[in-house]
Amino acid sequence: EAFLHLKDFDSLEEEVCVFFEPPSIDSRIAAQFGILSAMNGPGLSHDSYFRKKVMVHPNLVHRVVIAAAAKSEIRDMLDQNNINERMLFPGMPGLCDWLKRYYGPAFSHL
Repeated sequence: EAFLHLKDFDSLEEEVCVFFEPPSIDSRIAAQFGILSAMNGPGLSHDSYFRKKVMVHPNLVHRVVIAAAAKSEIRDMLDQNNINERMLFPGMPGLCDWLKRYYGPAFSHL
């Protein structure tokens, strides 16, 4: 369904959650390969929306818990595939965060 105006989307009686890919207006957005979500009302909660939907569709959402002991190994794998602060947050802040982690005491390769 298409809406010409946001007020038409907001006026829906049923709670709706939509996901969309934002335009790549800068390098940070393009690097993150992200999607945005919106609901049709300012007082609505994604959490409560999905809790209701899971009652009807139990396989809709899955929780993934990463053990603390595995986080360092997973970060190493992500680094090997060039998925890190430098790439997700282009510019000085991302580079600084990556350097701090890379040269910090917790980085496993040193």
